[in-house]
Amino acid sequence: MSEINVIGVIGALFIAAGFFTHRILVVFNRKNIEIASGVSQGAPMPLEMRWRTLMQMQVLTVGFTAGSDLVIAFCFWAIADKVSDPDVRLLAQICAWMYLSIAAAFLIVGPAIIVSMVSLLRKAEAG
Repeated sequence: MSEINVIGVIGALFIAAGFFTHRILVVFNRKNIEIASGVSQGAPMPLEMRWRTLMQMQVLTVGFTAGSDLVIAFCFWAIADKVSDPDVRLLAQICAWMYLSIAAAFLIVGPAIIVSMVSLLRKAEAG
């Protein structure tokens, strides 16, 4: 494959993965707002439903997002291993490191957000 084709593949993967990660984060944030406010689509959410939403959806979203970003990073590494041009290899490696850092950040920040939501729901139960 020529260098320009590989750069096109890297660009397409980067844009598609960025859009995918952004959409997941939008859903994650929307559900966090619903859990915190106790209102989903204009209707009040019972406390039990808020707990279920947190445990079933948010925990899975954190794991899925981190896992998918790791897979995307490994795809960039695979592209970097197949390319002979050092500049194109560097571009693929930079993209791989970026998605590895996104996965690591989400593995750190995601559980912290979930812990804060648990604290919020415990306060709602108490008072």
